[in-house]
Formats: sequence, C-alpha cells, structure tokens
Amino acid sequence: MNLEDKYIDIIEKTYSTEENEEELRNELYDLDKDEFNQKHKEEVMYVPHEYDCIVEQITNALYSGFDCYLNPETLEIEQASNLGYIAFTEAEYSEQNEDLIDEFGLSYPEWDSYIRFEPFSRNDLLNRMESFVSQLNDQDLKTQLENLSNKEEYIREFNGIMERTGHLEEWNTFRKKEIENYVKNQLMRGLQINTDTEEDVYSLSE
Repeated sequence: MNLEDKYIDIIEKTYSTEENEEELRNELYDLDKDEFNQKHKEEVMYVPHEYDCIVEQITNALYSGFDCYLNPETLEIEQASNLGYIAFTEAEYSEQNEDLIDEFGLSYPEWDSYIRFEPFSRNDLLNRMESFVSQLNDQDLKTQLENLSNKEEYIREFNGIMERTGHLEEWNTFRKKEIENYVKNQLMRGLQINTDTEEDVYSLSE
C-alpha cells in the first residue's frame, strides 16, 4: 500500500467509532515517519550564496517557533507567531488568522504570491528526535527514552533528558540544521514555481 492509500485508509477509520483514537494516532505517526524517511533520502537543494541571509533569517525564525512568508518577487519576509494551524491550507490559514494578521500588521495576504515556511509539526519533530538519538552511542539516554510511556511524553521530556545526559547542545545544533535544510528546499522549490525560468531563480540584480 503506497502512502496515499495509507492516508485514505486512516481517514476512513476516523469515521468508525470502533477504532481506538490512540491506535489511529499511532498509525498516523507511523505514516508520517514513512514519509519523513522517504523525504530524508532526498538531497538538500543547492542554494546560491545570494540567498544565504534569507535562509539564515527564516531558519532562525522557525527555530524560535514563528511562521514565515517570503515574497518571491521582492524577497520581503514577514513572520508571525505560530498558533498551531499547521494542517491548514493557505486559504484556511489566512481566514482563521485575520485577527493575527491585523495584530502583526502583516501584508502577505495582499502579495501576488508568497512562499510559506512553518515550524516542524509534532510528528515531524518526533521523527527528528528519533533520528538524532539513533546516531548516538549512549545506552543510558536510550534507556531513559524507552521508559517513557507514549509519544507525547517523549516530546515533553526530550529536552530535559538531553540536558541531563549532556546532549542538549548537540540536539539543538542538529535540529537547527534540519530546519535549515527544510528552508533551503522549500525556498528553491517555491522560487522555481514562482518564476518563468530556472535562470530567474538565481538573479537578484534586476
């Protein structure tokens, strides 16, 4: 069964009262993990040095929990506090956040187009936590994590365990690099979609 079929299967199960909510949550996490593993096999796209400052600014904003919006024509960046609307479409996000847009004085809804960057969802974050831990040779750390009762506790206790075992700085560096890789790929795909030719993507002088 491919990823699309798995998503459809889980959606259908949500309408059945016989299905356990925790089991469905675990199925969705496993599906997200499969998708994460597939995406992780992709190479990080090359980003010209002219965009280094943009990548850095957006990466830092996402690392701090903000959503970012980039105007592909002017390269203007706007950011706003993320309130958990990660699964919404662009239209739904704008509709649900009219008050937020007014509060921050955001103008991105008026742009002809924009590229949206989001902090990692809980499942995306959990996948990266597990990926990071798998690289470590620390059985005490792994034992502490294995003793956690569920994925919510895993996420909640993770930073504390990293700090107690001396791996917090490594984890923060790893997480920031993962965010940066996501920003690079999202940036280059977005710019290519919003320009007529690939050459336009690499020109900032016009």
